[in-house]
Amino acid sequence: MMSLGFNINVAMVVRIGIGLLFIVIGNFMSQIRQNYFFGVRTPWTLANETVWKKIHRIGGFSFMIEGIILIISSFFIGIIALVLFIAAIGIATFYPTIYSYI
Repeated sequence: MMSLGFNINVAMVVRIGIGLLFIVIGNFMSQIRQNYFFGVRTPWTLANETVWKKIHRIGGFSFMIEGIILIISSFFIGIIALVLFIAAIGIATFYPTIYSYI
């Protein structure tokens, strides 16, 4: 994409933006109260306030790590960036859910 004479890599800008979004969401996750609309809503987290707080603290940390990995992966090209992107999202999403069961 050419904008004002500068060559902009849109894919890299989008990946950096998504990484920043995950960092912001991760920072916010540890502060939310128990509810039925936002957060890790498993039967175990909804049944117990302590489990809710613990899972969202861990989930917030994993989302922030995921955001950092996504920002780093934006500087790679090809299959390496795709693998880092998918692995980071998968781990950050499933880790808090599995941990809430344990």
